[in-house]
Amino acid sequence: MGSQSDRATSHLERGESRRFEVPIGDDLLEYVIDGAVEFGGDEVLLDHEDDLTAGSGWRADGYTVEKIVTAEEDAKLLAGTTELIVADLRRFGHDVPPGFSLDRYHTIVTTSEQHLEISRLRSFYFGIDQFPIDIGLIEARLSSLLAIQVEVMANSEIPQVFGVRMVRPGSRDSNPLHRDSWLDRLKDSITLYIPLVGSTSRSSLPLVPGSHLWPESETERTVAGTQVDGVQFSVPAVTGATRPLRPIRPNPGPGEALIFSPYLIHGGGRNFEPDQTRVSLELRFARV
Repeated sequence: MGSQSDRATSHLERGESRRFEVPIGDDLLEYVIDGAVEFGGDEVLLDHEDDLTAGSGWRADGYTVEKIVTAEEDAKLLAGTTELIVADLRRFGHDVPPGFSLDRYHTIVTTSEQHLEISRLRSFYFGIDQFPIDIGLIEARLSSLLAIQVEVMANSEIPQVFGVRMVRPGSRDSNPLHRDSWLDRLKDSITLYIPLVGSTSRSSLPLVPGSHLWPESETERTVAGTQVDGVQFSVPAVTGATRPLRPIRPNPGPGEALIFSPYLIHGGGRNFEPDQTRVSLELRFARV
């Protein structure tokens, strides 16, 4: 991990590499960073931006797990998402057997090259008009939880969409630890992680409680244009911190969602389950 004292020597020049490791429960998250790294300034981003957790009882942690859909709605989310993914699989020539379950995705898409080919189609994002249930239900329930009115996020750079995250067991499908708020288009929002299948204490989305309130000077990150495990990412990746990085996996159950600030350090959702693909929905909301 980087520290204030080694800040001057922790920077990598482009073309150099180093290994990053952090424990998540009983598992070890590790990846290789290529390119330059840096610390930010002394500011806390949320001091100057829209903190949608401000009126909640969980602002200090930056996240909560809440019931967000009924059992019937949960079943519709799974069925509708399965239809979308099956259509994409068949578009790329994959044979999908009857009764296919999303947690068996890795038995059809067996290589990283195949997974990347499918993800390039739309990066597993779909228009909100394809969301399997009435999105207004989610907006109303989240607005009630936050005590402010929110709607699916859209701005000049992103349309109203929802993401389907497919993380195969033992793969490098997940992104590294990061803050979404390092991308201007994702600031001033709140994020929902809704598990569908394969989300367990060894595969669900990790986050670092309270890290949304850390000054930028306490987090070391890659500079734009760097690579993680040979894959290019638009958002910078965390490579160290001046305080302990202790990601946890809240692991919401059926009908629940993990609701969290995009200023929170999260990601690194490596799937350590031996034989289940983890599939989850990603939704972003902004103040109306």
